[in-house]
Amino acid sequence: MLLLKTIFRHEWKQLTQQRWMWISLLAFVLISVLSLVTGRRSVQTRLTQIDSIHTAYNRDYAAVLKKFTDTSTAKAKTDAKNAGMPVMINFRLPQPAIKTPATLSPLATGMMDILPWYQQIRYVKNFNEAAVVPVSNPLVLFAGSFDYSFVLIYLLPLLIISWCYAVFDSEKNAGTIRLLAVQSGKPETIFRLKLLFRAVLLAAVVVLLNIAGFVVCSGLQDTNWMAYGWWMLLSLLYLLFWFSLCRLFVAFRKSGIATALYLITSWLALLLVIPSLCNTYMQAKYPLPLQDEIAAYRRHQSEEIWNSAPKLLADSFNKNNPQYAASIDEAKDTVKLSDRYVAGYYDLLERRMNRVLQPLQQQMQTRNTALQKLLAWNPASFTQGNLAGLAGTNLAAYDFYSVKADSFQKRWQAFLYPYHLADQLLKPEQFNQFPQFSYQDPSLDVAHLRRSIILLSLFSLLFLILSNRADRYFRFI
Repeated sequence: MLLLKTIFRHEWKQLTQQRWMWISLLAFVLISVLSLVTGRRSVQTRLTQIDSIHTAYNRDYAAVLKKFTDTSTAKAKTDAKNAGMPVMINFRLPQPAIKTPATLSPLATGMMDILPWYQQIRYVKNFNEAAVVPVSNPLVLFAGSFDYSFVLIYLLPLLIISWCYAVFDSEKNAGTIRLLAVQSGKPETIFRLKLLFRAVLLAAVVVLLNIAGFVVCSGLQDTNWMAYGWWMLLSLLYLLFWFSLCRLFVAFRKSGIATALYLITSWLALLLVIPSLCNTYMQAKYPLPLQDEIAAYRRHQSEEIWNSAPKLLADSFNKNNPQYAASIDEAKDTVKLSDRYVAGYYDLLERRMNRVLQPLQQQMQTRNTALQKLLAWNPASFTQGNLAGLAGTNLAAYDFYSVKADSFQKRWQAFLYPYHLADQLLKPEQFNQFPQFSYQDPSLDVAHLRRSIILLSLFSLLFLILSNRADRYFRFI
């Protein structure tokens, strides 16, 4: 204990005398604060946009209801007569389906600015060519935007390396190695304590920055203590992983330049080279079609189906949607541009598009799963993925939202179609029966988080064991 206090006191004095260490720490803190401010601004902007969407919808909702009673002019009388038409309601009041930011979104904005988070739901599905094929570079999943998780994953290791690479070399150049060996008998213990001091100090900084991030998050969204706990644990174990790796290379007793080179190479390999190679391999193994191909296929199918005979489309719709059989009218339905003709057009187009898109989506899912398996042993990659998952900004969260939005589109269609196909008008009191879209992020994948925690702990323990063994083979003198 006396040795621990002595080393810590000495390291603190040395830290106060070495300006570059304070400057690097201050730069890291300032960058972290900037990332928190940037993340908060991004989420605040998103929340403002969501409020604007709800405000606009409520305004339109009130305007449509007002049309039922406004008969002041001839045009107003016509609007009042048509206000309850399902097709007009579908046009004037598309239902908003919004992915609201999760609690930790300010800390890991992830793919917030890339993937769609808002859809206007109508009773026919709108195939947006820009959204059918995802971002072709899955490396974005692991790097993402400039946010606090980026600072933790990419910049924190560099700070640790800069603080640790010269621990042995500085004492060697100062000529104190022999003195330490004579006085203590075990100089390796002193170097372990020197590294421990740096680890404790940086861990305290990370804890304080995490708490600041949680305060930022709590000011925008509801508190999620479980997510806070997992974030804190992951960030501290990630810090331990890099310190244990530094401890291993320091144990080789190489020069400071050589140790720094080894550590920077490790940083490049874990954070850039391995993810890039895995991404390149997946692109070659699971090639995806271009957006132009999907758009061209949709245009071709749209023209072909639109030129089909009205009876063919009506019969196709009736066969695939028997729940609307009560409103069948052969004479009316087989007329060009009839309600059932148009419904049959969109129904058949959706089915043909799904025949192409569903295998594509399965292929994308297979590709993403294979990529995750390849990177499952890379601490930097799976830690970044877990942080994005905790923030609800990873690809899985947006896939979950897309499924929810598609399901809601079917509910909205099932609500309006019985009125639309039967030429019935909705009354103002029936507006209260509109289905509502509500979104909650998927529950935390605790099993995956535990696996990541265990792997980080095992990697750290392995490096510490190897460093202790290295102490026996590399002499100080």
